[in-house]
Formats: sequence, structure tokens, C-alpha cells
Amino acid sequence: MTPTLASPRLGRPTRPAALVARAVLVLLVLPVGCGRREIEPAAPPAAGPGAGNYCSLIGKLTWTSNRSSPRPPAPARPQETYNIFLIGEDGSSLEQLTRNVWPTLNQHPVFTPDCDRIVWTRGVAGDGAGSGNGQIWSMAVDGTDATQLSRPPAGEMDGHPWVAADGSIYFVRHAAAGGVYRLWQMQADGSGERELLGTPDRDRFHPALVPDSERVIYTAGPPGTRQGTEIRALDTSTGADTVLFAPGWPVSAATPHPDGTRAVVSEDDDGDGLFRVVEIDARTGDRLRILVDDVYDNAIPYYSHPAGTAFDYIRGPDPLFAAGARNLAWSRTDLSEWRLLTRDAWQDTKIVGEPLRDAATGGCTPRPVGCYPTPPPCGGFLLPREVTADAESLGRALATRLAAPPADPAASAVAVVEDDLAHYAAGTVDADPELLAAAERLGGFLATLTDDGDRGRVAQFYFDSYLLALEEAP
Repeated sequence: MTPTLASPRLGRPTRPAALVARAVLVLLVLPVGCGRREIEPAAPPAAGPGAGNYCSLIGKLTWTSNRSSPRPPAPARPQETYNIFLIGEDGSSLEQLTRNVWPTLNQHPVFTPDCDRIVWTRGVAGDGAGSGNGQIWSMAVDGTDATQLSRPPAGEMDGHPWVAADGSIYFVRHAAAGGVYRLWQMQADGSGERELLGTPDRDRFHPALVPDSERVIYTAGPPGTRQGTEIRALDTSTGADTVLFAPGWPVSAATPHPDGTRAVVSEDDDGDGLFRVVEIDARTGDRLRILVDDVYDNAIPYYSHPAGTAFDYIRGPDPLFAAGARNLAWSRTDLSEWRLLTRDAWQDTKIVGEPLRDAATGGCTPRPVGCYPTPPPCGGFLLPREVTADAESLGRALATRLAAPPADPAASAVAVVEDDLAHYAAGTVDADPELLAAAERLGGFLATLTDDGDRGRVAQFYFDSYLLALEEAP
């Protein structure tokens, strides 16, 4: 991997010692051609050219999460579903906009350019044989007036919407039983559906219109693989379909900057399943710089629209530990400021994929779709809110006593957490009564769990809270 330089304002890596040198966010401008290309930001446009999931006009972001899923009494397992949420760009003012239950899924929300409405995909988890479905919907930004826009034929599904400046919607349609993914367009009210591009040589995902142009950039890959390998550009005025960015490894979800000169995209440059966020030239495809390195799995980035001065993305868990939560992260485009907007034990994301539902058990299996490289689990164990509160408090307290994570990569989160709780139980930790009570409650909760995966998820949240506190330390 190309060496990177750390940004001192954005925290330090928190992996074990062998990996500490890898930066979370970087300021390096990579070589392009025979020299270097510095970015000259254009003045932000006055009107939104298509807001993605982050609208700076109202200072809000929208995403999907299973945080509202109920947890039935043990030993029953919940069926997690995904609903649309809204949050301020400072992490405040959390609102839930949809309130569906499994097997209905809500995902891939984007704003209209005026930010008055949200367009998203609503569907039902299928069995992989054509029973699932998805349609494009629209609702007011407060969650009212939900209206179905697209009406795919029986056995087909719609998804991956993007709203252009004129209100027209670009999206993807495919046969649920494994058909090729094709680019479509319709008017803001759902009328005038037309196919833009669909050939059997590749799948096409995540279309986005480049501002002040007739070019649609999208993710493409070999048919049936459900993985992006290149970013392509379709000129809707001429029909020309060309490669924009094909680095030779998996890529995911390119979205344009409001000035139309660049785009942000995720890529897995070293094949470890962890994606980093990079910025490319939207005209030439040259890689300009790395925005977020792959210490974590970072995917589905969007610029703020119309300001273009910040971007958000989904940050996944450290793979050295048990599979855990994903959260919404935010950064300025000059990398001078970074923060997590959510700190949940749930799956905060933008695109869920197409989970398969088992008709016999009611459970589901995650299935990726193009621009989401590692789909979140479904039908898993949900942590009670009081448990996550205790785990976060104890994890942050651990950061005041343990200055660095174990140097041994084989050390598990479970072992670290159980050792810490043992110190509380033995009375060797000098802590206030609230922390002592939290340790007693959490230890009691862990004692009720018989499944190692469930214990691992509790420990994951505890340990990630510890790592996050280390990142935030001066």
C-alpha cells in the first residue's frame, strides 16, 4: 500500500502495535500521471445539484439503521429490520422517519435538491427466487406523505436512487431471480420510466448525475458477482459508456462533488476486505488523494450538497475482533475535523443490500449488492439500550487505565473485557459508585448469555468504546 501521512487533528490508529502506524485519515496527495495534481476547489453552487444523503442546506444527514428493532424476551431472537433516520451534521437531533417491521426493509435514502423530500428504496426481503421486491418511494423530510414512485414489473426490483437538479430520479432495476442490474430514469412523480443502459456484459449499480453535465457515473462489475470493479461514466446525450476509474481491485459507490470536478469512491486496494475512501477526478478518473484509510471498513461516502465542504461515510468494525456495529462518520473535505455522528451497537448504514429470507425459519442471510462491499448481518442479536450504555461507560473508563490495546493481534475483545470486569468484581479498580454498579450489571448480563457470538458482540461494543476513547484522547 502507498505510504500515508497522518492528520494530527483526526485521532490516531487504535489497532494493536504492529498496525499503529496506519493512519485513520490522511492528507497525502497521490501522484497522478508524471506529476502531482493539487485540488483547486470551485465556489459552491447556489442551488443543489442533487443532494445525496447529506444536505448542507438544512444541516442534516439521512441513513438507514436497525436501531429501532425490538428485542423479544430470551431465548427468542429478533428479526432486525431497517428504517430511515435523520440526524444533524453535529450528531444531534436524531429522528426516526419510517417505522416498518421485518421483512420490510428501508434503505438508500437521498434528499431531493431542495431538501424538502427524501427518496429511498422500500422492499421486502425475498427468497432469491423472485419473491422479493423493492420500489422507489418519496416522503417529506419530516417522514410524512410517503408515496410510492416506481412500479417495477412482477419479479423485478428497483433500488439505488439519485435525484438530479431537475427532480428526475436515476435508479437501478433488475430481475429478483438473478437478472442483470440496469440503469433507469424516471420523473419526480414516478412517470416516464425509461431504461438508460442495460447489457448482459456487466451489472450496474449506484448511478449519480455529475452536476452541470449529462454524465451519469456508476459502479459496474461482472454480471452475477455483485461486486464493483470499475467506475464508469454514461453520457446520456450520446450514449457513450466509458471507463472512468478501474484500479484493478474492488471499488464501490462513486458520488460527485457539487462542483462537478471530482468524485468520492471507496476501494479495497489490498484485498483485505476493508475499504478506504479516495477522491478521484470526475473527468479523467485520476486518483487525487486518500480521504480515509482502511484501518476500519469505510464505505458509501457522500459529499455535503450544495456546500461540498464536508463528506460522510459508514465506518465498520475492526476485523480483528467479533463482527460488530457500523456507525455514521463525518469529516471536512480539507480533513481538518472528523467525528462519529453515531456510536451505536446497531448497524447504521445507507445500503443494506438484498437480504434473503428463509421461509421456514423467518430468518435471513445478508447478500451484498454492488456498492456495498460488506453487508450488515440480519436476524442477529440486539443489545438492550441499558447494556450498551454500561458497556460504553466502562469502555471509556478503561481508556484511562490501559493506554494501548494488547500488542498481540490474537488477543480477543472478550478476554480484555472479562479481565477488566474481573478487576471490578475483585475491588481492585478505584471507580465511582456509578461505574461499579455498571460493571456489576454488565457482568450479570454476560453471565446470562450462553452463545459465544452474543458474548462477543457485547464485548465488541465495550472494546470499541475503549478504542474510540483512545482515538479521541489528546
